[in-house]
Amino acid sequence: MENTYFQENAVKLRKERKLTQQEVADRLGISRIAYSKLERGETRLVNESAEKLAELFDMPTGELIYGSRLGERDIPYGREADLAAKDREIALQNDVIRSLQETLEYQRQLIRMLQEKLEAR
Repeated sequence: MENTYFQENAVKLRKERKLTQQEVADRLGISRIAYSKLERGETRLVNESAEKLAELFDMPTGELIYGSRLGERDIPYGREADLAAKDREIALQNDVIRSLQETLEYQRQLIRMLQEKLEAR
């Protein structure tokens, strides 16, 4: 369930506003790497980030995500909306797990580096 509209237009929207990935990431409160993954479609856009990006790009959230204003396309409701919400929740949980794994790997690298420095003394 990937959103190719956002993937295709994230770079265009950012460059139109003459922003770097780092500047957008800073405004979202995420790392540049995390924002880069959003642009490449490697991670999903979560609600909080979508709202911040929509504000940054001065457009409705629905237009940012789906390419149209809310009301101009079918918006899921009922069971479909519940499933979409669960998909978003699972995607967010997976993103958190990946982030924690990356942090753990970074910490392991730091520990190895410190151990090597201590052994060199």
